[in-house]
Amino acid sequence: MPERSVSFAVRACRGALALLCALVAPAALANGNVQVGADYHRLTDGFGEWKGLYVRGSEWRDPARVYSYELVTAERFGDRGQFASFGIQQTFSPKWYATATVGFGASDFIFPEWTADAAISRKWLANGQLVTTLGVGGNRATDGHQDTRALVSAAWYAPHSWVLEAGWRPNHSNPGDVNSHASYLAATWGHEGQQYWIARHDVGREAYQLIGDATALVDFPSNSTSLAWRRWWTKRCGTHMQVEHYGNPNYERNGVQLAVFCDH
Repeated sequence: MPERSVSFAVRACRGALALLCALVAPAALANGNVQVGADYHRLTDGFGEWKGLYVRGSEWRDPARVYSYELVTAERFGDRGQFASFGIQQTFSPKWYATATVGFGASDFIFPEWTADAAISRKWLANGQLVTTLGVGGNRATDGHQDTRALVSAAWYAPHSWVLEAGWRPNHSNPGDVNSHASYLAATWGHEGQQYWIARHDVGREAYQLIGDATALVDFPSNSTSLAWRRWWTKRCGTHMQVEHYGNPNYERNGVQLAVFCDH
């Protein structure tokens, strides 16, 4: 990349970071964070490009109850749309907490009409280093098909600033009575307020994927691998960068995500 382009990208990133910090600076009534980002993906075999912008964050006045939100606008498979979700995490005791999330999409086919998930988590061992989660959820696509899913996962907060996580997600899709499942492994290393490195790999089968207004891929294997770097450049603000590779028998997708965030 030419030196002038690199210099412009650096100045743009610094400017976006300064603007975001200025926007959240007055938010003194609550604690939380906000992240603003963009993603770009190139697909093989004539499937084009993905582009998107998003805002996501969390807020809390009481540490026992955390509200989260996400707003997305994207272009995928030639369709454009928006998606919004809202979630709550409630802590019941030092060992138990639960989460619930609902979301709604507006598009021809790339986003679901609605989606909903709920999960319950428990901390184990002397200091709560092991966290297990059981969850259920579902969604309805714009063509009328529906998914019902579950989640079983465990996360171990290991020594030397490591977090190791594994999970399994069975799914049932109708019409078609298609069963599928996916598993994932993830590893995180770092310190809050400094930096995190996050690596993740997913593998399994997908029941249904809309790639056109009346076109879908059904019951196929897929896998994805991602690496993310989250870095605080000031006491409250920083950048998030992620690269991802996804593949199935019909196409491959390679993408990058860039974002700035601030804690407040």
